[in-house]
Amino acid sequence: MSSSFVTKEEEEEEKELIDALFSSARYGDVEDIKTITLHVVGGKVDDEKNTITNFVNTSDENGRTALFFACANGHIDAVEVLVNEYNANIMKTTNTDESTCLHWACLNGHQEVVKFLLQKGGKTLAFKVNKNGRTPMDEAMHNDRQECVKVIMDLTCDDDENGDGEEEILIEEEEEDGKGEDQDDGNDGDDDGMI
Repeated sequence: MSSSFVTKEEEEEEKELIDALFSSARYGDVEDIKTITLHVVGGKVDDEKNTITNFVNTSDENGRTALFFACANGHIDAVEVLVNEYNANIMKTTNTDESTCLHWACLNGHQEVVKFLLQKGGKTLAFKVNKNGRTPMDEAMHNDRQECVKVIMDLTCDDDENGDGEEEILIEEEEEDGKGEDQDDGNDGDDDGMI
């Protein structure tokens, strides 16, 4: 949509389309998302894929994209369309605290979205630390989103590949040595690091 010679009217239209995309993603309106992206291409087929991908990955002043809004609000259908059809960047972080869309999905307890994002982004996405020092699992645990914690654990924990139970033995040994017990980390639980 952007070219070297953009009129004020074209610039305003692009901003309106971006705002409409954000709103459609926020409310999970997949049909509107598709209509808006078709409007952006405007019948030009030559660079359609790049134009749509660039548009869908446009961020607001806080670094949030349409995917962030869909993930934060648990709209799995919109998330799937944005990622699978329009190549939305699941690894993008916000400008403000470097949280990913997975942080937002975990924070708000959207386990279907968490599962989808982890299947696409894997452990790299699962263990991304934001400026508050939190991974997506930390956000889920801090906000008592146990269903999301379980999804993350299920999809990121390496299975005991040889089936010898060695992992269980190590955990039991740590508990006997006192290493597996909860230790006071000095954190009083007060944390202003919400996204």
